Amino acid sequence: MKFLRKLKDEFKRHLTKPFKVAIPQEYAKDLQQWNNDRGVFSTSYQAICAVIRQNSQKTPLFYLTSKFWNLQSVIPARFKEQKAFIESAFLPKLKKSDCLLDMGCANGEWSFMFAPFVKEVRAYDYSPALIEGAKEIHARDFPHISNITFAQGDASSLKGEQTYDCIALMGVLSYVFKWQEAEEIFSKLHTALRGGGGYMIYKDNTNSSAEDFYFYANRNYWMVARSRAKYLALFEKVGFKIVQEKIIHKAIEKLENEQIETESYMCILQKE
Repeated sequence: MKFLRKLKDEFKRHLTKPFKVAIPQEYAKDLQQWNNDRGVFSTSYQAICAVIRQNSQKTPLFYLTSKFWNLQSVIPARFKEQKAFIESAFLPKLKKSDCLLDMGCANGEWSFMFAPFVKEVRAYDYSPALIEGAKEIHARDFPHISNITFAQGDASSLKGEQTYDCIALMGVLSYVFKWQEAEEIFSKLHTALRGGGGYMIYKDNTNSSAEDFYFYANRNYWMVARSRAKYLALFEKVGFKIVQEKIIHKAIEKLENEQIETESYMCILQKE
């Protein structure tokens, strides 16, 4: 009980107290204060990790205790663009006999959209709180949908013998900082996708430069917008070909003497 009370008090403190970043002296040149809403920006992975270590209590609390999150509520315009791409490029490829894996499902915002077009949806998220929220939304708003299973888990939860006809991986790798781990996730998903032309819909924050950009988004969580070329090379490396792609949103972020363009990149991948 003392632990739970302490966790609750810590969480309340972070909700009410502005979050200030202590920048290690050795990384002072790498990190810049971006603005009050976006927090910290850096192209140095080592620098951002140092900042996270010094403020480690913030990110785990957000991921593990936030029960409800969906794109439609947070960024309605982005939701509309993403939904339009899904409807035009991905849904027509689904079959009523398909088993679909939604990895990083959050509250099941897209899982509920996929369900009518397939036989079964298996939806996973790293956060047990988000999965709890997804189950509540399922029972309250979509009781007529009986072919979705929500469970806490990540790519490590995948069993080697289980294969899927199609996979959704949207907005996941932006929160996986280590590139090696991102590569491993993609390799596992490629193995889990059925041979003979299985499809994956993919979306993440990217940029058109040769660098990866790390930042503290919405005063709540850390993100990385990797070089789009890096992801394209990874797709080819593991054995995917791009069937269709689109940049659904762009944003210009101003940094002292330069401007950085980030984007929301979506594509349909097919297993070769």
